[in-house]
Amino acid sequence: MPSKTKETSFQILNRTVWTNRKAFRSGIIDTPSCNRCDQEELMEYKLHQCKIYSACVWAKFSTLLTKTLDHVAGQRIARIDLCPLHIIYNQPHESIAFYIQDSQSQVAILHLIQETKREIIYRRMSPNAPLGPTPLVRIHVHISSVITKMSSPMEYQGCKVQSNIMLMMRLMLGSLQEMVA
Repeated sequence: MPSKTKETSFQILNRTVWTNRKAFRSGIIDTPSCNRCDQEELMEYKLHQCKIYSACVWAKFSTLLTKTLDHVAGQRIARIDLCPLHIIYNQPHESIAFYIQDSQSQVAILHLIQETKREIIYRRMSPNAPLGPTPLVRIHVHISSVITKMSSPMEYQGCKVQSNIMLMMRLMLGSLQEMVA
């Protein structure tokens, strides 16, 4: 796992992620509300509850993960919905362990979740982030960039050990492109 991702995980687990609530308490901004809606921006809210951005990302990511596991399992499976336990506290979803037998592939999925969290934190802090509802294409680009960022180094290294992982990454990107079309 890259050091930036480890650092973000450390910040999340130690509750040191910078939020508007912390900035408000420090006297830096005038309101503890989310920049996109009127809810108070706590770390949990920022990472998975914001209906304008992070909840949309996790809903699409869950759909994508379900479609990928459908293909890997060779059958239709129940929808996988990631909850705060899976997102914030890095608890693997039961379906990941059940349908993916390869431990390296399981770790890769957990790494995808970690990278998605990291991207949520840093993309939300962007001063160019649009207000109001997030366009669906922005959500798709967010997820696609995380998958590409993870799969590119693996592809470059050409490790045979990671062939199952690469297959899953390609399946995820393909499913994502189908969602866009």
